[in-house]
Amino acid sequence: AQTGANTVRVQLRHLWNDNSADKNKKLLSDQHIDKILAKIKSLGLIAIVQLHDATGSDDAKELVKCAEWFSQRIYLWNKYKRNTIINIANEWS
Repeated sequence: AQTGANTVRVQLRHLWNDNSADKNKKLLSDQHIDKILAKIKSLGLIAIVQLHDATGSDDAKELVKCAEWFSQRIYLWNKYKRNTIINIANEWS
C-alpha cells in the first residue's frame, strides 16, 4: 500500500511447505487463507487469489480440480468479495 499499489497476488497451492525443519508438505487451511485475506483487506488492498496447482497444464481434469477447490470455499470469497478477485487456474493452457 505504501508504494501506491492497489493489488497483491496471493499464489496458493493445495499443499505447501513453510520452509521449517519439517520438510513435509501441509494442506493449505482455510484459516490460513482467511488470515491472509484479512491482512490484505486491513491494508486497503485488493487480493488476486490464484491457485497454481494447474499452472502450465492443459489437462481439463486439473482445471476442474481447481474450480472445485474454489467452490468449496465460497464462504471465504463471499466474506472478502469487495476486495478479492479470483483466478481459478493461473496460466492454464
